[in-house]
Amino acid sequence: MKRILVANLNKFYNFFSGKRDFSLKINTFSNFFGNAWSALISIIFVPINLYYLGVEAYGIIGIFNSLQSFVWLLDLGLSGIIARELPQLAALPHKAREILELTRTASIINFVGGILISIFLVGISPIIARYWLTGTEYSIDTISQALMIMSSGFIVQWALNFYNQGLAGLQKQAVLNIISVIFTSIRSVGGVLVLALISPTIQAFLIWQILIGSIQLLMTVVLFKSSMPAAYSNSHFNWRTLHARFKFAAGLTVMSVLGLILHQLDKIILSRFLSLELFGYYSLATTITSLGLGMIPRSITNAVYPRFSYFVGSNDESGLRTLFHRSTQAMSVLMLPAAALMIVFPRDILYLWTQNQEIANNTWVLLMILTLATVLNGFLTIPFYVQLAYGWTRIVIITAIIALFTITPMMVFTVKQYGAIAGALNWLALNLIQILISVTVMHRYTLVGEQWKWYFTDILKPFSIALFVTYFCGFVYAPNGSNIEVIVLLALTSTLTYLCTAMAMNFTRNWIIQLYKNYFHRNLAS
Repeated sequence: MKRILVANLNKFYNFFSGKRDFSLKINTFSNFFGNAWSALISIIFVPINLYYLGVEAYGIIGIFNSLQSFVWLLDLGLSGIIARELPQLAALPHKAREILELTRTASIINFVGGILISIFLVGISPIIARYWLTGTEYSIDTISQALMIMSSGFIVQWALNFYNQGLAGLQKQAVLNIISVIFTSIRSVGGVLVLALISPTIQAFLIWQILIGSIQLLMTVVLFKSSMPAAYSNSHFNWRTLHARFKFAAGLTVMSVLGLILHQLDKIILSRFLSLELFGYYSLATTITSLGLGMIPRSITNAVYPRFSYFVGSNDESGLRTLFHRSTQAMSVLMLPAAALMIVFPRDILYLWTQNQEIANNTWVLLMILTLATVLNGFLTIPFYVQLAYGWTRIVIITAIIALFTITPMMVFTVKQYGAIAGALNWLALNLIQILISVTVMHRYTLVGEQWKWYFTDILKPFSIALFVTYFCGFVYAPNGSNIEVIVLLALTSTLTYLCTAMAMNFTRNWIIQLYKNYFHRNLAS
């Protein structure tokens, strides 16, 4: 039985990815495992942290995360360059010295830039605490201290991102995910112990996070350097190696600027006009959608993007078309049933997770809207990476500019009038604008005529099925509020919804049927 299952899993992977490279399989499944583990750890420990710190603490952390996201723009494409150039070490040995000098140059600039940014963030933390935040139970000094601690630790995350990209470029994603799993677990478990046994304050919690992050960074740097050729220790700073790739870095930077503005626009505006408590509810709903849905698009696109590039480079539009639809269908099967649960049972999920009725009552509508927005944003990644495979950036940039200038004034006006709900609705509208414009324009130049199949067969059909099955289960059996009944309902509903959604997609249905036939015939033979 085990041999049959493994064989069919391999067949399913090869059928989906179109590639039989073992290292790619390991990297793909390790990405899923690493992302899933991080999501699971957060799901378990966020309610515990909320118990000790309160919802306003998540508002403070959410504000800093939004600020930090904009500061990432100062990376200026360095991490993206490293992720793209390092794989050439194995394919083009004669360029090894150039790549080594590029890596050394980029790492030095990255480190100096991170130090300067951390100093800047520490300097503006008291200003943010005093003049930006409103309606909070925390004192200005406490908020300022928390922001300064996070600012001091920013250099750790800054450098860690750079070396993570380097290890990914060296095809060390499996080891990278193992390190991530270990330190995510230590960070979460230790954080609770610090709050319970040492000090139930946001300052103590943040200091622990920075300490563990620093140890993770040290281990990542050691692994990165040990994975480089021996000549790395003798390489030197060489500005010319970086200057030669300026155009690529500039393109990445422009797209990053627009992408981050669009992703953080709602949080920036809401943090200005809402009390810290209300913004904390919004941040919590964002956290849930990110944990429950955000890992799926990342894991799939990391696996299929190289294949998109291969098909584009070989002018194989038939292969590109097949993978375009299959990757979208895979995303539908994995993401839409979970999204349907969040849309149909938002209040039950929130209460089960936090055990706090007030949080559930103030967050469930936000969770519904933000779930829909996250789904649209996830599906945007597939056509986005197709365009990157062609080297196109104009469609993405123009669409983002249109969405930005359309939504920003509307969001400012409506948030003042209607609060967090308006921010969530505008975030939904922003993603809807992008998915309608960007995908439609893209199909004028490639995969002509395939957009309607993509919209209706790959997305709307499975989404309709997932919502119908989930609503039906909730209508047939409504729990009386006990945790056990809610868990049973969610477990049975998710199982049935995933099965029905998978059977609605041709390639997953064929794989399930084939797996059943192999198992059935095996039992008959024995």
